[in-house]
Amino acid sequence: MKKNILLYLLLFSLLVNVFQYVNSKSIIDKYETDIKKFKTKIENLENKNV
Repeated sequence: MKKNILLYLLLFSLLVNVFQYVNSKSIIDKYETDIKKFKTKIENLENKNV
């Protein structure tokens, strides 16, 4: 019985880690696209002011 509990805990921890990795990757990708978008906006505004 104890062996099964340890196996389930290991499986659960692996699933949680995979979820965290995927979630953080999507957040980082979203931030990168936002940064690119704002950089282009800044460049456009700087060019208008010059």
